[in-house]
Parts: sequence; structure tokens; C-alpha cells
Amino acid sequence: MRTVGSIISRYGMGMAILCLASAALAAPLGEFVVYKAEGGPCSGLCQPGANITGATLSGLLYSPKRPGKTGVVLAPQGQGGFIDGLHDYNPLAQRLTDAGYYLLLANMRTASGWSYERFESALPDVAAAVATLKKRGVENVILLGTSLGGPRIAYYAYKSNDPSIKALIFMSSITSPYLEGRARLSKEKIAAFDAFLDKARRLVRDGKGNDMVCFNYFQATGDGFCEPGGRGSTMSAASFLSMFGGPTDSDVNLTNYAGQTKVPVAVVHSKHDEVSHQEIGQGIYDAFSNSKHRDLVWIDEPSISHYLSPGLAANRYAEEVTKWLVKNVPSK
Repeated sequence: MRTVGSIISRYGMGMAILCLASAALAAPLGEFVVYKAEGGPCSGLCQPGANITGATLSGLLYSPKRPGKTGVVLAPQGQGGFIDGLHDYNPLAQRLTDAGYYLLLANMRTASGWSYERFESALPDVAAAVATLKKRGVENVILLGTSLGGPRIAYYAYKSNDPSIKALIFMSSITSPYLEGRARLSKEKIAAFDAFLDKARRLVRDGKGNDMVCFNYFQATGDGFCEPGGRGSTMSAASFLSMFGGPTDSDVNLTNYAGQTKVPVAVVHSKHDEVSHQEIGQGIYDAFSNSKHRDLVWIDEPSISHYLSPGLAANRYAEEVTKWLVKNVPSK
């Protein structure tokens, strides 16, 4: 069965109204919101001359019964859609709103395709989500990232230096696709991936950064190479380096700058995460060495892994995130 969020994300407002009506008794109600993200030069480790265009984005906003001044922006996993069929955010929305927090599940522009996008587009995309909360009277913002959403929120906090950001929470997060792969992939697959990255770098150096390339990063066997459009991630060479490259290729690697972040940090991570292994969770915590306060919260249940799947996993992640927030950044 599709979740309310998945129907909103896929089909838009019309179907959302029907879905929300039928699910009103089963899940907290969210408001479908649309907002603009700005464009501009791509800063950081972007390829020379790269620009970020403006974009129209959408999200699902949950409001507490007694609105306060504190809200949470969730930057999602993977390609950047807040519902991908693997995560159930309803328990999180229910617990946070019950505790007095707003929650905005924010789509990234890459949700509709990332073949030519740069990781650094997370900066204007998260900024637009934060601005949307502020228009509701929110003054204190917590950024929450799942999986690749972790680097997205870390990058925004680093580049924006926004004083309204009061904490960062990394829930089932990664340091970057490249770095989590160092822990998860076989030596043979890592060697093949490094060779593929070298190919992408050569294309960029030769002025062919828009040439399409393909690699199956999650395939357990084989070298991962694929023809563009095949069973793998097909992207331009420049975009692939931006999303999957090493620390010198892209600021997708939060270890490049996490040490400059001062706000409180929580890492909520399963000891049985099959994608982002324990050492990655520990690595995120270690990277924020200059945070005013940081906690590493381990989830122990063997059946809970990387995904906030419906049931125990979604509820346990929601429980630990809310508990940490209530203690460290109370809603006001």
C-alpha cells in the first residue's frame, strides 16, 4: 500500500486531497506546500563554470496543534524525494507535532532527475525549505537528514552560517556515497569504482563533463560498469563526480567541513545498518569535533537497519529523534 506522502510526491495535490481524506484517522495530516529555490553560481568544489538554476520545489508540512517557534526540516535520502517507498515518516511527524514542533518533509530538485545536477544544489534547496518554515513564524530550525540527506544538511549549515539553525540530526545517515562505499563494498568493487571515477575525471578535464556515464553502485557482483540508460545510475560525468565522487571531487563528503560546525549534533544510527555501517555512524559523530554538544545514539534492535520501514523501525527512529530534541532543543 502506498503511503500518503508517496501519493503526494508522485501524483500531486489532486490525489493528495483524496488520499488525506481517506487516511485522516490513520496518520497525521500534512499540508502540501510549493516554494521557490534560488539559482546562482555553484560554490564549493563544483566544476569551473557550473551554475545552479532556480527551481520550484514541494514539500509536506506538518503543524503542531499549538504552533510554536521551533521547526524541523527533513532533507531526504537518495535522489532527494521525501518518500521513495522505503521510509515511513508518519511516526516521526506524529511524535514531533505532539511535542510541539513543525516538520517539513522537503523534496530536493534532484527528486525529479539528477542527471545534470550538482550536489551543491542542496544549498538553495534546503535554504528554500528553511525559508518556508520561517514564513510560518518559526525562529529556531533543526535540520534532519536521512542517508544522503545528512551531507545535504551539513553542507547547508556550513555554507549558510544561518543563525536560526539550532541543531543538526543525522538519522540513518552517511558521510557520503563514496565514503560509505569504502566500508561496504568489496575490494574488487572499490577498485572498479575508482577506475570509473578516473574515467569521469578525464571526461571533465577534456571538456566533456556533460557526457553520460553509468555505474551500478549497489550491485553486489560484477564491476559495476554499465551502458548509459542501463541498470545503474546514469548521469553526466560532472554530475556523477558531484554526487558520488571522493573528498577532492565534491563537497558531498561532509568530512570536508563538518569540523567547522558549532551547533549541537545528534547521530541516530542502527548498529545493524546494512548500507551505512557502524563505522560510518561513528565517523559522522567524529567529524563534528567542534560541535557545542554531540550525541551518538545507537539503535540496537537487530531487525532495524538503514530504512525507516513501517512498524518498529520507523517508530524507533522517531522515538529517539524526538527524545533528543525535547531534551536539547525544546519547542517554544
